[in-house]
Amino acid sequence: MTEEEPTAEERAVQAEAALQAALQERNKLWAELQERHSTDQDLAFWRGRAEDIERSRWWRAGAPLRLAKRVLADPAAALSDSAGALRERRRTR
Repeated sequence: MTEEEPTAEERAVQAEAALQAALQERNKLWAELQERHSTDQDLAFWRGRAEDIERSRWWRAGAPLRLAKRVLADPAAALSDSAGALRERRRTR
C-alpha cells in the first residue's frame, strides 16, 4: 500500500492550521514577555523605594526602637541578627 500525496487543498488546510498554532504560541510568548517586563519594572521600583526609605533619617532614627522590639520578642535571635550584621559590615569595609 502506498500513501497518497495530499491534495493542494489539504496541504493548504494543514499549513493554515500550523500557522494558527504558531501565531497562538507567539502571542502566548509575547504576553509572557510583557508580564515579565512589567514584573521586573515593578520590582525595580519597589527595591528603589525600599532603599530610599532605609536611607531616610526617620528610618535610621527608628532603628533603636525596632531593635528593642526584636529584643523583647526574641532576645537570642535579635542578638544573633545584630552580630551577623556587624560581621557583614566589618567584611565590607
